[in-house]
Amino acid sequence: GIWQKKPNTMFGAITEPICYALGLFYAPWMSFKAIQSDDGGTDDREWLTFWVVYAVLISGPITTFILAHFPLYYEAKLAILVWLLFFKGSAIIYDKLILPLFKKYEKNVDQMIADLPENARRAVSELGRTEAFQEAMLNGKEFIAKWGPEAYKRIMRVAQKTVEQQALAGGNSV
Repeated sequence: GIWQKKPNTMFGAITEPICYALGLFYAPWMSFKAIQSDDGGTDDREWLTFWVVYAVLISGPITTFILAHFPLYYEAKLAILVWLLFFKGSAIIYDKLILPLFKKYEKNVDQMIADLPENARRAVSELGRTEAFQEAMLNGKEFIAKWGPEAYKRIMRVAQKTVEQQALAGGNSV
């Protein structure tokens, strides 16, 4: 598919492993060392800043998809990583782009995060309305043939637990 496009590159055999070494070994190791140090948190802030910038700009399928269409993908990624890691590029990107953007939406995102437990509970309670649940309840034999007995048992356990929780919440007994 389109998400599987191999990045365009000239020196990928050299630059790709260097990118992986920097992003998957060097940066985590230096972050580990920063956490272990007693410098008052200065290096902790530096590495947290790097990881925020890395997460927003470099990692993820959308960035890879976009950059994979440009020549010299790994070469550009390597240059960006070196700038971020060794030339305080993370601090510049964070201060100029990410900090203002995150501050702008901070209250909304904080509220979304605060609402996550309730939204998760609500999603679980909606389980009884899903097609798979309805199929298991109404056409058990067909469901077992299609998904297997373990899937059927799991759905029945969840159904029982849901009924018990609703009964407890309503003050009824099961």
